[in-house]
Amino acid sequence: MKTFSALFASLALTIALTGCGGGDHKDHKDDAHDDHASHKDDAHGDAHKDHGHGDHAHGPATPLGNVSVGGFTVAVEQMGEVKPGGEGDFHLKVTGGSGKVKAIRAWLGTEDAKGSSKATAKMEAEGSFDAELDVPDPIPADGKLWIELELDSGKKVLCSIIVKTGA
Repeated sequence: MKTFSALFASLALTIALTGCGGGDHKDHKDDAHDDHASHKDDAHGDAHKDHGHGDHAHGPATPLGNVSVGGFTVAVEQMGEVKPGGEGDFHLKVTGGSGKVKAIRAWLGTEDAKGSSKATAKMEAEGSFDAELDVPDPIPADGKLWIELELDSGKKVLCSIIVKTGA
């Protein structure tokens, strides 16, 4: 009986240590970007390099620069090429400002978003967001990446930056 009890205890311990811990398993998704949610590193680009993000399916990271809006600074990084009719992947690091950023929406095109699809960026970590958006075909000649920050106060501020497009 002692052998059975020891075996049962070992089995229970093994299951407890290797199991998910119950719950709805929201942490188990097929999306290749979900591992970003665990980043605690403020150096957004460095955190992605640690797990190979710079080389994942979207391609290498290209810093586009910083834009200032409403007291915030948004560092923008383009992942891979942006081609008409394809998908654009952008990483946004928001710093400064007063208040909290409640949501970020982004689109590629003109300020009025005509012919573009707005995408809501996913928060990866505090201040770090991933925006995956559909690229219009054709891309307007004056098209840019437009970034709308919605603050917890309800105020919305808008900025833009030029992207690097591929043929």
